[in-house]
Amino acid sequence: MAKEWPGFVYRGCFFTNCGYNIETVKSNPMDQWDIRPDDVVVVTYMKSGTFWMLNLLSSLYTDLNLLLSSTKKVVRLDQFYDDPGCVPGSYGKHAKAMRESLVEMPSPRLLYCHMPFQFFPRAWQDGEKKCKIIYIARNPKDVCVSYYHFMQGFPWAGMDLNWDEWVRAFVDGKVWYGSWLDHVLGWRRFGLEDNVLHVTFEDMKRDLKSVLVKVAEFLDRPKSDEELDDVVKKCSFASMSQGVEFYRRVSSLGDENSFLNSVQHLRKGKVGDWKNHFLVSQNEFFDREITVKAEKHGLKLVHNMLRHGISPRSAIIPTLELLCHAMAKEWPGFFYRGCFFTNCGYNIETVKSNPMDQWDIRPDDVVVVTYMKSVGPCLRGWQSVVWIVVGSRVRMATLGLEDNVLHVTFEDMKKDSKSVLVKVAEFLDRPKSDEELDDVVKKCSFASMSQGVEFYRRVSSLGDENSFLNNQNNVQHLRKGKVGDWKNHFLVSQNEFFDREITVKAEKHGLKLVYNM
Repeated sequence: MAKEWPGFVYRGCFFTNCGYNIETVKSNPMDQWDIRPDDVVVVTYMKSGTFWMLNLLSSLYTDLNLLLSSTKKVVRLDQFYDDPGCVPGSYGKHAKAMRESLVEMPSPRLLYCHMPFQFFPRAWQDGEKKCKIIYIARNPKDVCVSYYHFMQGFPWAGMDLNWDEWVRAFVDGKVWYGSWLDHVLGWRRFGLEDNVLHVTFEDMKRDLKSVLVKVAEFLDRPKSDEELDDVVKKCSFASMSQGVEFYRRVSSLGDENSFLNSVQHLRKGKVGDWKNHFLVSQNEFFDREITVKAEKHGLKLVHNMLRHGISPRSAIIPTLELLCHAMAKEWPGFFYRGCFFTNCGYNIETVKSNPMDQWDIRPDDVVVVTYMKSVGPCLRGWQSVVWIVVGSRVRMATLGLEDNVLHVTFEDMKKDSKSVLVKVAEFLDRPKSDEELDDVVKKCSFASMSQGVEFYRRVSSLGDENSFLNNQNNVQHLRKGKVGDWKNHFLVSQNEFFDREITVKAEKHGLKLVYNM
């Protein structure tokens, strides 16, 4: 069973054991909020642009009362559900003060909340009382990454999951405020007729002024172009992230005396940064469990700004990325005749002398040619028939049977070893019976070889017991041999770069690459 964040589920939402008391949660404490028609409430799932919007609104409308008088901190309505006694410092004090003095806060008030809709006051849900709600949605992959980094500053919360465990907890809704999908879909039921305006973090990043125009119309408080331009300039995400004064000044987490001051308030705010954190396998899991379901409900998720033509400079991004890779740390070595040789292990003068000319090629020599780690020495058990595998270089692929070169693939060997052996036997003009083929397939399957590396140790120059490379910690002779295991190692950003530079070019040359069985 996967490691989980200790907590409990109530009315479809997850609450952690530390920070919440189940009896308090069940009492619907948010009913204490004295909802007013001129209250402006920013509602978000965690890490979706909350304080960015609060800063924008308080800058655009200076008459909005943002701070609780007793603590000089912004009011987060879901603190009604917090257990103040569980959290020491200014955070706990503010939660207690908010319950006691919110009613004394003068109108109009600017508040925020992270709770799912079902925890809003019954009077609001029944339509008896209304306020102005601005709901911000952000693509869940960037939310997941930002949320994970944010939680590193909460040691008291008992969240000691690693990144992979966090991704699964997030997908399962076993994090604060529950499932992202349930949260967004729940609030999506409400529209302008309910005094709820929906905007997205991605739209704010793309065209902040247009979003502010919508907000001003929604609040029925229009602003001039000059006023909007001024606020956009002062409150862009870049400006806020360079200085976190606003967050520190108004957030109950930002007080200098709070042990929560170590929280990373504003990170990158970049659309698509998830690609530098998600492994391909994690991304596929996430897509199955969230993206596909979200799209079935009509949600259009923007996981990458470039894909939607938002960046006017998108055409030069690949070039810039290549430049970064060119400047990255490299393995010291040299190129000769289109091939890379490392400084350690090769001498350029020896390489240039074409020493392989010393090989006395014979017509009955059988040579296995591969790019590194494409097959390994799978010769065990049937010495008269060997695997014939040509590496992945396009130039090599131009040679065929007329040149005495047989092409097979590792993936075909994994899928149907016997069929490949039949081809090899025909190529060598040395046919074998079904019984002989079946026996070799059984003895020499990759699984059999990887369980015991006797053959490798016996025939490989790396496997000699006196070789310093014999240490299993230094050389892992046979690993998994699993088709598709790359997904557990490649980040999505790395995979996209790899596809641009290798996969696309290979397919243009007619190579059909099998990345997943």
